[in-house]
Amino acid sequence: MTAKRMAKAAPSGRGPAGKTPKAVAGSLVRAAEPAVEFGSPFNWCDSRCDRCAVTADCTVHAYSARLREGHILRGEDPDSMSSALQETEDALLSAMAQLTQMATKAGISPEEFEDDGSPAPEPVHISREAWRYLEAVLVVVRGPRKAPPATRPEPLGEAGAAACLISAKIARVEMPAVAADDEDADAIWYADSVPNLLLVESLEAQVSRIVSRVAAANSLPLEPFTCARAALHRSLRPLFDRMPDRAREELRLRIAARRAPSPFVVLDPLDPRQPDAPN
Repeated sequence: MTAKRMAKAAPSGRGPAGKTPKAVAGSLVRAAEPAVEFGSPFNWCDSRCDRCAVTADCTVHAYSARLREGHILRGEDPDSMSSALQETEDALLSAMAQLTQMATKAGISPEEFEDDGSPAPEPVHISREAWRYLEAVLVVVRGPRKAPPATRPEPLGEAGAAACLISAKIARVEMPAVAADDEDADAIWYADSVPNLLLVESLEAQVSRIVSRVAAANSLPLEPFTCARAALHRSLRPLFDRMPDRAREELRLRIAARRAPSPFVVLDPLDPRQPDAPN
């Protein structure tokens, strides 16, 4: 795709009628809003299948299980780097084949996907704040690595992984919120962005607890993280203000019924008393 076309498709940081996302936040609420969809679990989870209560309903989990079984049947280590690289290559080739098929059907020439050398569009505001937040988290969680292993608090890797997912999810939910000419923006907002914003909120609370604990245990400065977190919260506020109240109520009901993915419902896979624990 040419850079010019990408720039047109990418969010510019401005919403309908040239308003900024903050200005749009209240005006986009419809009198009759579409239903909030909490669809496939993999769409709004943290990819922790080992502790998820709804893997039986997840096609991505089933696909991953088939891949793992295939490695084992071929005598390969499913957790090795070579297996991971092969799965990644196969997934990318499959995705490119699907994109090519979709482009052909839409009458788009493959040449339009080639880079013409033009500068890539700048990231929009919230995505920049999410990246700064990620950097601030990594500064803290990497600090204790200089200490002896016995004195390191847990779990450093979990905070970093969650912060990476937060950054990726924010980039994903921001696009329909600021798109000015996408007729599907509202549908995407209710079906995709709202559940993922709730995921971001849950993950961010988790990261904050871990980072605060790690910083206190290792006498690390917390101010850079606190500032980055506050800036991220400010940039996300218009999106959360737009979120319908019934979204949180629906999530609460799903959590109570244990029909929400990790991190909303976390199971102990080693506890036989958990009837829905993954095998």
